[in-house]
Amino acid sequence: MPDTYAYCTSDDLTTRYGALALLEVSDRDGDGVADAGVVAAACADATELMDGYLGERYSLPLTPVTGIVLGWACAIAWFRLYLSPPEEVRQAYLDALDQLERARTGKLVLQANGVQDAATPVEGDVVAVSGAPREFSHRSLRGF
Repeated sequence: MPDTYAYCTSDDLTTRYGALALLEVSDRDGDGVADAGVVAAACADATELMDGYLGERYSLPLTPVTGIVLGWACAIAWFRLYLSPPEEVRQAYLDALDQLERARTGKLVLQANGVQDAATPVEGDVVAVSGAPREFSHRSLRGF
């Protein structure tokens, strides 16, 4: 995997929101062309934010990028592209953050090839459990 990666791209944003909408939110210099650097920065910011949520639970980068991960990345990047986001864009961003928090805490589990819960032991790992001796047993509870 390269040093830099993103969970969404300009093409993903174009597919979800349309070329004209992407042009409107990313043409900072007014030349009629979507600014690739602006879009790439928004996608990179979304990826970094997502990795911040998911890094303690999952091995990074997430591969493959599943539909839910792509949706979160697009919603976050789209929000970042707006100077004054409309309410529906803001709500989609907040929904993505809420789902990321659920994934971080394990209430929402990502299922994909190559995505491993970081807390899952790897084959060959040994788990040792110790504690105080049992206070109750079949023998001590006989007669109850």
